[in-house]
Order: sequence, then structure tokens, then C-alpha cells
Amino acid sequence: MGTFYKEFGLKKILECEGAKSWKEIKLGDTVQLISNLEDYNLTGSKKQVGALWEFNNGAKAVIGVIPEEEGKLIKDFLDMGWNKLFKAIISQNDSTKPLENRFKVAVYIERFIDVKDDVKKKIDEIEKIK
Repeated sequence: MGTFYKEFGLKKILECEGAKSWKEIKLGDTVQLISNLEDYNLTGSKKQVGALWEFNNGAKAVIGVIPEEEGKLIKDFLDMGWNKLFKAIISQNDSTKPLENRFKVAVYIERFIDVKDDVKKKIDEIEKIK
């Protein structure tokens, strides 16, 4: 695992599908950070980063979003196509907390050596466009 970056409390749990899956989500589960929330029918979340979780049956759902101001840096990297730069895991699923504080994700920055092939492919794609 990479270097710890920051822990975020997920917001908009009800607007996303976090309420449908909170009993299944366990500490340590991996979530994918995504920036294209319109693909998941989440209007008004254009500037936010979502946490995409995969059910046991293979279905995927956005369970919450990182608050806009806190996730700006991550969103910028995701928008550039650096999807594997960050790794995120569920660090809290606490039923005693209010809904908007139930889930937290810990975000790690992967070492460059782990993502260098993806970066090289992206650079090659850019060079082809020129």
C-alpha cells in the first residue's frame, strides 16, 4: 500500500446508494475513487469525487462522495486519467454515528513505480494526438 494521504468522511449517503449497502460494507474494503458521477445519475455532484464500492454479486454503487473542497486535488488527478494513483479503503462504518458521518475512507497515494506504466501509456496517448 502507498503513503497515507488523508481520511475523508463521505457525504450524500442517501443521495448515493450508501444506505442500501451499509450492512455489507466492512472495514478494510477497497473502494474506487471516481470523478464521473454523472454516469451514476448523481446530479449536482460534478465537482466531487465518489467512492465506488462493489457488492459480492459484482454490482457497483457509489456509496458517498468526498466533500468538494477536500477532494479537489484528487478530482484533478482523476480527471487527468490517473485513476490508479490513489487507493482508498473503508476506515469507518459506524452505525452509532449520524448518517452523514457513518462512512470514512482512508486514501493512500500509490508509489510512482506502481503506476508508472499507466503514466507512460497516458503520455503515449497524448503524444499520438499531437
